Amino acid sequence: MGHSSKSGLVLHGIDTPLFNLSFGLYMVYKAWVFSAGPLHPWIDAYLADLLAMPVILAMLTSGMSLWLKRTIELNLIQVILAFVYTSFVMEWIAPDRFEHAIADPYDVACYAIGTVIFLLERKLLLSRYQSLTEFSS
Repeated sequence: MGHSSKSGLVLHGIDTPLFNLSFGLYMVYKAWVFSAGPLHPWIDAYLADLLAMPVILAMLTSGMSLWLKRTIELNLIQVILAFVYTSFVMEWIAPDRFEHAIADPYDVACYAIGTVIFLLERKLLLSRYQSLTEFSS
């Protein structure tokens, strides 16, 4: 399901197609904006928010796996807590502290969509992994 690190852990959090796509797309977008300027108003307003949760949750999964020294999967409660925490910090706290931050309910909707996509990808990867282990047994 992922590649082994030097410590022998499987870092499947950041070795998934969704993480690679989300992170890669975000980096290409930022490079484009830096070099050529803004794209479309909707893309500029919501692309990063849509990609945020798949990246955050994949990094959280990998980070916890490294910290606990074993491969883990986030459970549904942990994923929901990460979504709520991110939404609270980015849409409630950040606008009070940073001039450029704006509270926007559509941002929360993008975080929710990204969270659901993360969960669907995890379910798909887990079912494929279980199929492969059953087949090889």
